[in-house]
Amino acid sequence: MEYINISHKRDHECKIHAVSSEQHESFSVFNILRDSGHWCSRKSDENIPEYIILDLQSNVTIDYVEIMASPNGAGAFPKDIRFEGSLDGQYWMILHIEKKLVLDSDTYRLDIPLSLVRYLKILIITSQRQEGKYYSEIGRVRTGIAGLSEIKASSLSSLSRDTGNLLVEDPEQTWESELKSQSAKESLFIDLGKIFHVNRIILGSAAKGFPENFYIETSSDNNVWLPLLEEKNFTPQVLKKYFWNTDIRPASYIRIEAKSVKYPEGKYGVQLAHLEISAAPFSPFH
Repeated sequence: MEYINISHKRDHECKIHAVSSEQHESFSVFNILRDSGHWCSRKSDENIPEYIILDLQSNVTIDYVEIMASPNGAGAFPKDIRFEGSLDGQYWMILHIEKKLVLDSDTYRLDIPLSLVRYLKILIITSQRQEGKYYSEIGRVRTGIAGLSEIKASSLSSLSRDTGNLLVEDPEQTWESELKSQSAKESLFIDLGKIFHVNRIILGSAAKGFPENFYIETSSDNNVWLPLLEEKNFTPQVLKKYFWNTDIRPASYIRIEAKSVKYPEGKYGVQLAHLEISAAPFSPFH
């Protein structure tokens, strides 16, 4: 089984594999890999399907595609688009179809299930008609793993100990609950952004405060919650990462509830140095 880290946002580097046309070298398809400039297809009296194929250089997992409009605005953004993925450039899986798109901002965002691909095809079925000509313009294209949508905590010991530290690879940067005079229940609420097939949870210990008793549950709708795993009387070592492989669980939300532990100074709290959630990818190419 594969375990794809869906916690941390990351973009995959890619190259241009193929393109159907270009209006001019100044509107090269290579501009979609840059933060400035744009690609423009050949202008035609009739609608002609266009395409761009990106090579991600190895088999990688993606769950989002983001396309910027050209600096000229959204008027020439494609009207009908089909996204396809492939491992070999020969057999293609339809990832998403967008019809009669009207872009109301400067960015188009597509969220898809975790998909294993080597090549990503942006097939423009219908271009917009501008000044009597059919053509499409797009700016920067990005694809990769979107990362978690939100992490909320029941409490913080200070603003410097917030939940964002859980995604930083630094054991000195931790989330810490409010320190209290007696043991209390603390919790983390994690919004995955969409449904994933969760299959692993990783928690990292700090110098102190790793919970001995905790409970993790999941939900697809933030209404009905199902237990995922539970630990009782767990004895951690400091500055270690622990993982729990689970049954594959469809989930959009995860909640971690933990009983605070007593610090050497006498106060009670929970402290974690790392959080990582993994999910199983979807591959239609077996």
